[in-house]
Amino acid sequence: MQEIKIYDAERKPANWTEVLSDSQVAVFASDAASGGHRNPSGGGSGSSGEQSTCLVFENLDEAVAYCASQQDVPRLRLDIYDKAGKAKEPIRSFIAKEHARRALAGRLKWGIGFLVSGALLVVFDWALDWEWIWPTAVGIKLMMTSVVFLVWWWVRRK
Repeated sequence: MQEIKIYDAERKPANWTEVLSDSQVAVFASDAASGGHRNPSGGGSGSSGEQSTCLVFENLDEAVAYCASQQDVPRLRLDIYDKAGKAKEPIRSFIAKEHARRALAGRLKWGIGFLVSGALLVVFDWALDWEWIWPTAVGIKLMMTSVVFLVWWWVRRK
């Protein structure tokens, strides 16, 4: 593993993608909540006075092992890229376990909230003898949206 600057004008070639061989991969760290860049070694924000860096691994297996070992670091997201760079989706992504659990709980809360809200709107319209149609229409849409969130939660739970 080697930490390199993403762009280094003094290095030839200057861009990180041109430094990688065909078998090497790069790991980029970011904040899981905000998406802001973090430097993998120091966890810095990559602010204006600080050069942004990435970690270069000789192969994908080494990078995956490293990323898996870092999943206890709060709010950390690690993305693995190959020589093609960020023009394509990452090969693999790892998110801090704590952040993933919170996101999962959020999906459940939104799903239940949409379901209850939709049901209340339908009951409200029913109580008015279907005088207004919009509460039922919106209620049905909310309940369908709740199905998406609840299935999303069901599939991702562990």
